[in-house]
Amino acid sequence: MSVHMLVGDSFLTTESLVLMRRSIAPPDLLEANSHYMSSAEITLGQLKSMCDTLPFLAQNRLVVVEGLLETFETQTARRGRKRRYSTGNLPGWDGLESYFERMPPTTILVFKDKTVKSTNALFVRLKQFAQIENLPTPKGSELIRWVSDRIKLKGSKISVAGLRLLVQHIGSNLWALDTELEK
Repeated sequence: MSVHMLVGDSFLTTESLVLMRRSIAPPDLLEANSHYMSSAEITLGQLKSMCDTLPFLAQNRLVVVEGLLETFETQTARRGRKRRYSTGNLPGWDGLESYFERMPPTTILVFKDKTVKSTNALFVRLKQFAQIENLPTPKGSELIRWVSDRIKLKGSKISVAGLRLLVQHIGSNLWALDTELEK
């Protein structure tokens, strides 16, 4: 059983997923062995069906569900009351943990989400079964270090003043920063 939770910045979780894909199988084999679903499009039954499917000419099947944990965040209802989910009340997703015990070992299941609270009902229930990769958006000096490392990775150079100016104008939007660095 291989269950992963990628939680945090959209750019960083996407990049982590790309690295995971590369380690699973060559691109031509992975296409036939990958499923991507958003939380709005999937039910527990559909998820089980995708995970139970054996890989085709590859060792693993990758199943990615995006945004499921977020749907179980505390939400404020129209009348100002907060809607809370308890770990015992996850509409439509009860039984997910027990499924992990029989999920084929060839399946790699990834839950990809924005930042969720540690009290999130689904997160609490799944964290004992999953490898969690928390990838928050870098801020301040961490952001400057991230951009500097990214520039080196791309084989480029930038002055310290240029680096600070870039971060000052774009901020912590890693997608926009990466696009600017590509230019």
